[in-house]
Amino acid sequence: MKSNKGVTLISLVLYVLAVTVIVGTVATITSFFYTNTESISESSKALGEYNKFNLEMLREVKQEGNSVVSISDDQTRIMFNSGNTFTFQDGGIYKNKVKICTGITNCKFRKEMQEEKQIVVVLFEMKDFVRTIEYVVTETRQTIQTNYD
Repeated sequence: MKSNKGVTLISLVLYVLAVTVIVGTVATITSFFYTNTESISESSKALGEYNKFNLEMLREVKQEGNSVVSISDDQTRIMFNSGNTFTFQDGGIYKNKVKICTGITNCKFRKEMQEEKQIVVVLFEMKDFVRTIEYVVTETRQTIQTNYD
């Protein structure tokens, strides 16, 4: 008669190996998931701050008849003839005295002229997130009245 001890010992070794592989795989996937989740939350925060700034700047440059009055020498402040000022200081961007963005590492404003259009160029930097954005300042529209008499 054959002994069943060998079969039981082999089954036990295979069971331990299979459980070890499964536990290792689950641990690797869990580690990967949590690492990527943290990375995604950082990039989504950067996108959120960028979107808040972009929305406010678009509102400003799309105002009819608005134009850039001045930019500070260090390029951290831009003033429009609407009376609104955007300022980069202390890791944030302020519109007048209201902080609209946080966690900003650098922001520079520049004005350019292209084919009689005023362009505002903004360098926007956060940790691992850099954008250079160009905004065309809306020109004043003139209405032409005609009389058909």
